Amino acid sequence: MVSEKLYDYVRKRFGSDELIFTRIDLLRDNTNGIWEVLEFEAIDPSMYGSVSSITVDALSLSLLQVIENGHNQG
Repeated sequence: MVSEKLYDYVRKRFGSDELIFTRIDLLRDNTNGIWEVLEFEAIDPSMYGSVSSITVDALSLSLLQVIENGHNQG
């Protein structure tokens, strides 16, 4: 699937298995039926507190895990 290939490419390109959030928007080309990437996001501005404090807590915990795992590996 296109989204899985793009996700794998980004992980390999930036050397990280620690993508906390990704969103991939796809659009099917009406001419040939091929899926095309419309947008790939690894950071969503709406995650930064305007939605709810639960979002901020979840992001904070995820980032803390990434930081702790990085220190344990290096």
